[in-house]
Amino acid sequence: MGLTEGTLLEGTSLKRVLDEGERGAARARALRYLETRERSRVEVERRLARYGYGPELVSEVVKWLAHLGYVDDRRFAQWLVRSRSQGSWGPRRITQDLLSRGVERSIVKEAVGAARLAGADQAQVVDELAIVMQRRFAHDLGADPARAERRISAYLERRGHGWDIIRLVVRRLSTSEMAAAEDDPGNAGVS
Repeated sequence: MGLTEGTLLEGTSLKRVLDEGERGAARARALRYLETRERSRVEVERRLARYGYGPELVSEVVKWLAHLGYVDDRRFAQWLVRSRSQGSWGPRRITQDLLSRGVERSIVKEAVGAARLAGADQAQVVDELAIVMQRRFAHDLGADPARAERRISAYLERRGHGWDIIRLVVRRLSTSEMAAAEDDPGNAGVS
């Protein structure tokens, strides 16, 4: 800004220096927020607003971050879809999560749809979920299969899976439980 030590600032010069300082602080805060993981544009805007930065400055900082490639809602949506899918979240729950983070509906549809096309087929999804549910609900499956079925169905439904997948997972678990009971010599003669 062409300042030297001892220069007195008044009026518009002082305002420019203060604005530049606030802009630098907002940029630094936004960069720190982005250090840990991908974020959506709206998440960054909300964070900066929470710290008291005005809408004009927030918009300017987010545009600057987008220009540098640090904020990209498409990349964020793809990252979140991959991340949540590995955590047994279904497409409906992932869609809700992305929308709540301010990602545009068209980007959400694109990311969730691309994951379905590029991802595993339905049989593989069912197999993976059945393994996770077997571990998570092992006790209930052995003690009270009907209760386990209800709990697994509710759990998967809360995670955003459709009933077509839920039925297949429950069916897979019930057939694997029956096969395990038949293979268990301790259950001889018990039906």
